[in-house]
Amino acid sequence: MHPVSERVRVACALALLLVLGAVAGCAGPDLAKVTFARTTVPAGGLQNGPPSETPKADDPIFSVDRLKQLDPCQIMDKEALASLGTVGGDNRLEDYQQCANYRIKDTAGKDIGVTLYLGRDYTGDVKDANKNLAGLATRIRSSTSQSCFVDMIIQRDPDRSITIQISHEGGDPCADGRKVAVSVVNKLREGTPKLPVEKGSLVATDPCTIVDDAAVGGVIGGSPKKAPKDLHQCKWTASTGASTYVSMQFMLGTDPTKGYSRSPIFVDLGGGVRASQTSETGYSGRCELEWATRPLSDNRAELVHVTYSRSPAQAGEDMCGKLVALAKAAAGKLPK
Repeated sequence: MHPVSERVRVACALALLLVLGAVAGCAGPDLAKVTFARTTVPAGGLQNGPPSETPKADDPIFSVDRLKQLDPCQIMDKEALASLGTVGGDNRLEDYQQCANYRIKDTAGKDIGVTLYLGRDYTGDVKDANKNLAGLATRIRSSTSQSCFVDMIIQRDPDRSITIQISHEGGDPCADGRKVAVSVVNKLREGTPKLPVEKGSLVATDPCTIVDDAAVGGVIGGSPKKAPKDLHQCKWTASTGASTYVSMQFMLGTDPTKGYSRSPIFVDLGGGVRASQTSETGYSGRCELEWATRPLSDNRAELVHVTYSRSPAQAGEDMCGKLVALAKAAAGKLPK
């Protein structure tokens, strides 16, 4: 799977203009516009004190359906970033739920870079989330002296987090991360603008509903276990073990037919849709397909990325042939 950080860094304002359109209605209150109680940092301060309570999976503030709709660049706004220093440029919408700004200067003129990951899987040990930020169990970890990750757990089973990644040359990135993290949670509680959805957009689509479980079982065998990952990805794992799976992810990126592609191989999915294909063989086998569903600007697009991985590989199996057949079925069910 391509790392999200390698995906397109689109200026937030431009991206929102391109995606602007009518938002599909839904039953019940619009949680993106609901104002929730603001949370203050407990007396223990930003670094001390145990979490106030375990986050609840049904908390409407952090529900998957709500987070998928929100604009991360409005959640991590310039007001929040101004507490770190001088903000020299617009936020960049790097993916549906990822926003970054790398043009911040502290009072000494040192560079600060901030990335917000909204609602991604928390893969660490929950016991390490032993700090309290804005009432949430939080893990704070330094990867180097100039970078820090702040993971606030917003959901359990599956575990999800809001993550702030900070780099600060010659500064205290973890202190910076705590400031931004509290601001982000309070912004969510106050009510946050949605990511506008144009006809054909994948923003509001659940990838777990696009292909039949039985069809995936025909690829990897047996009755696969299905589970969402992050906010815009689904993974079907074979009953034989986690090393064999199919995944489908929606993302922003470069149209593989118009820009950089890791492989010169393209396959026809029908209806004028062409997907780039890459594969690996050895002890393990892997095939990946990627195609554009809705064009943006500068060769950018909303993308679908599907992967079939098996370990150990099966001799003689046409992994890409199976994945292409599944992708054809999926392409026909995507929003038009």
